[in-house]
Amino acid sequence: MRTFDTIAAYKPKTVNPNHHSPVSVAVRGALDSEYFTMGDRVPKLRPSSFPKCPVLDWMALYRHKKLGKIEERHSFSQDYFTGVGTVVHEIIQHHIGNTKQVYGNWKCINLKCKKGQEACTLRDATGKVVQEGKITAFHTTDNLCPSCKRPMFYEELEISAMGSTGHVDCVLVIRDGKWWVVDYKTTLKRKVDSGELPESKHLYQLRAYAYILKFECNLPIQGFSLVYLPRDNPFKFFEYSHSFDNKEEFAEAKKVLTTEKFKWDGAERANKTGKYEYAVERKPCKCTEDYHEVMDFYDPCPLLDICFKRKKLDSFLYKWKYLHKEKAVPVGVNPKEIVDVIMNRDYEDIRKEYGSSNSKRTRRKRKPSMA
Repeated sequence: MRTFDTIAAYKPKTVNPNHHSPVSVAVRGALDSEYFTMGDRVPKLRPSSFPKCPVLDWMALYRHKKLGKIEERHSFSQDYFTGVGTVVHEIIQHHIGNTKQVYGNWKCINLKCKKGQEACTLRDATGKVVQEGKITAFHTTDNLCPSCKRPMFYEELEISAMGSTGHVDCVLVIRDGKWWVVDYKTTLKRKVDSGELPESKHLYQLRAYAYILKFECNLPIQGFSLVYLPRDNPFKFFEYSHSFDNKEEFAEAKKVLTTEKFKWDGAERANKTGKYEYAVERKPCKCTEDYHEVMDFYDPCPLLDICFKRKKLDSFLYKWKYLHKEKAVPVGVNPKEIVDVIMNRDYEDIRKEYGSSNSKRTRRKRKPSMA
């Protein structure tokens, strides 16, 4: 008779037989690495970052105002997925142009061609642009260089409306005369097979692009598609298609832009006046359930533990503002760690440790102002 004693213990299959080797240890170290640098990117309202949080935006705006720069996160996972996504975008944008259906601007990339030489952007040793490359062909579906007749590189259309600025992956002129907005996303094949697509935030963003192209750029947009390309096999792609041809769709898309502009205005007003309450009043989620349904961040919100406890949130934001004003917050560190330190230590202690030694003003501890 079979008993528990006779059943062999489960041994999972070892994917990596050299798991403990020096090489594997070094690779895992690379996978786990993370650091922050002070970048030049200025916080802006971009459809690619919808939906926005006005509180986080105010924090970024205020930090940028006080420091002149804000952190850029570098980790293996972020750099890997961003890098793969960028390469995939460039490859499909280049090759789909050969269908002669992609409307946009083009640059010749043949360095032996005069047009290709003119299209090159020149930079100095610091990376600063000293001469912007010239567009070879404007607003056309013809992707062949007029000089060398080689396929050109697609330059994403820049669009703007209601204070937001973005770049469009593709405007496709379908052969039956319809104009379609297309957005490419890299994903996992597992998500394609399991029916988890499309993601709500991607639809939210694409509606904004469709509205701007139709009503601000006057292109006859009649629909939009999300094309998900699995990283391991792009030939197993998945398309979600949606018509954009009635008043209800137009109103819903316009609401996306007005909602995000409303939140962004709250962050900017808070930044200009120094009153963070303007940002708090316009945050989109009022509870944890709202957060998971509305925001859908890739990385968890650093304020998630305190955002729905008003006294704690007010206390933190007051300290955030005060410590930045006193130049008492270190740069190049994880924003989540800054939040944890501020919440768990008296801000006067932080000021003494990190604050400017040149300041001789008498500082008086004040209680947080409550909205």
